[in-house]
Amino acid sequence: MHKEKGGKGGTIINVSSVVALTKIVNVPIYSATKSGVLKFSTSLGNHLHYSRSGVRIICICFGVTNTPLLRNLHNVFDTSAEPLLAKEMKKFRTQSVESAAKAVIETYKQGASGSVWISTSDKPAMDVTNTYDKSVQMFDDYVYN
Repeated sequence: MHKEKGGKGGTIINVSSVVALTKIVNVPIYSATKSGVLKFSTSLGNHLHYSRSGVRIICICFGVTNTPLLRNLHNVFDTSAEPLLAKEMKKFRTQSVESAAKAVIETYKQGASGSVWISTSDKPAMDVTNTYDKSVQMFDDYVYN
């Protein structure tokens, strides 16, 4: 896909989770991997890379979605985390797979490279790039100034 390597560019939509944007401590490995997906996507989707590759990288962060994963939490996460996770899950409204699919389509149509989107609670997809960028900028200011 990389234009500098003879490709025509394209789009990659990486799937993360709202746990990458919120403080959920009961699933540390899941939280860490989804945070990594988010940071990887925003870094690789930056204009510096996009201008050379022509590959638009977008990240969508799903809320609790009614998938087999949700119905089989006991087989996926550490059993010691189950009671806490069940309590934590009550905070979230679930969304249908159809709603999540619509969000992916909307994200594909509207999303700029490096953008961050949320799909949760059967609401339309929401571009949260500005909010995400402001939060990163706050830490940059603290670290570098």
